[in-house]
Amino acid sequence: MRTAMMGNIDLYISNVESGIAWIINSSAQLINNDDIHIIGNLDELPVDLETISKVRRIQRLLAGAVGIFEYMSDVYVLFPHSGMKITQRNLFPMTPLDFMQANDPTFFTGFPFINCTHSGNTYINFSSQYHLAHFRQPQVGEIRWIIVTEIDTERIKQDTLTFFGENIAFVGGINGLNINSDADDEIIAYMHSHSLNSTFVLFGDRAQMFNILNFFSWQIWILTAVMAGLLALFVIATRVVILPIHRTAIDKVYEQELTLKDTELKMLQYQINPHFLYNTFFTMYQMLQVAEYENLQKIMSRVGRYFSFITKSEGYITLSDEMNFCTDYMEIQLIRFGSRIKAEIEPLPDEVRNLRIPRLSLQPLLENCFKHGLTNKEEDGLIKLSYLIDDAVIKICVEDNGDELDDETLTLICNALTENKDAKALGLRNVHKRLQSYFGEEYGIRATRSKLGGLFVEVELPICTNY
Repeated sequence: MRTAMMGNIDLYISNVESGIAWIINSSAQLINNDDIHIIGNLDELPVDLETISKVRRIQRLLAGAVGIFEYMSDVYVLFPHSGMKITQRNLFPMTPLDFMQANDPTFFTGFPFINCTHSGNTYINFSSQYHLAHFRQPQVGEIRWIIVTEIDTERIKQDTLTFFGENIAFVGGINGLNINSDADDEIIAYMHSHSLNSTFVLFGDRAQMFNILNFFSWQIWILTAVMAGLLALFVIATRVVILPIHRTAIDKVYEQELTLKDTELKMLQYQINPHFLYNTFFTMYQMLQVAEYENLQKIMSRVGRYFSFITKSEGYITLSDEMNFCTDYMEIQLIRFGSRIKAEIEPLPDEVRNLRIPRLSLQPLLENCFKHGLTNKEEDGLIKLSYLIDDAVIKICVEDNGDELDDETLTLICNALTENKDAKALGLRNVHKRLQSYFGEEYGIRATRSKLGGLFVEVELPICTNY
């Protein structure tokens, strides 16, 4: 029961984390918006057609953000020097509370969360001096604009109460998610979230929980006995059937193994990250809103080829086709992340372009860079894809400069490639086993720390035309 409860907690926190990450990424994209920069540099806002056009473009971006994530209650931009405030639908002077918040350094330097003492609300904010905050405390007069996203903590609390049926709390640090609880019950479970900088706490009646466990304990014993009996019958029946048709069974197992490998490929094909799909279409929507038609055309073309590739049933393809697919995926992600992440991709050597490999052998490695290595990289993210040909072997190298890979996680990844102990490396392990099954046990994936600081993954394959 506790395992199921912790699984539900992990599922719920993951949902909140994904939404918060989307808010941070969306707000970060507004940092480089030219209209916000231009208006922010004005000490007085002129009433002319050009300024009105800029304001309306900003309002369309803000309106496109609100309502997509359920825990975002409001988003607006403050311009302290001109004393103006742009919301989704209006442009009006800043209120006294707005000025009070804009003059408080903690309102524009905390990350990821700002628990405002003036309003009692929780925010995720980005300011014109956001990057400067990494080196020194910005002065109030230096702030030209602040992108303010208000988090609906009461909605989080109510939804969690509905989901778990018990009182909850989020206990965070200075810049963590904080939601208080009025519960008098005991703490029955808790889980820490690194990205929320907070610990989720679930309260409940421990005695009631034990009564539930005692009530069902006798049923569990009966179920165990029934399962043991069924298992014994299954073993007996299996022996009776298999002995006369031993050879047929071996052939059947071999056929099932081939079917399983085909199923693994289909699982990879259908395991489209919903957040990748959602974020890609939202990026396209934003481009459409601001009339970035050239980039929109590029990303739509890439997305079309991406889904055309992912839905094909062919099990083995050339390395050239696999790399073309990886390039489409990379370009989609690079457009999404903007200036935060860059890629250095070497051209594929001609002598290995026709090497046949299992479909979807390399894209999961690149996805790992974006999903785990660089997901919290705010600037100067780098992915490198290179090749090394040594005699009759090609080594395909994928690495990133992420700064969140600790030694413990690296050890878990390396062990998971051979021991199947950690679900976090399941994607890498699946690719590794498929390559070994096709090329042989001496080939596959090796993981270590990159000289760039993040994860270094090396895929070793034989250069042979017999495959």
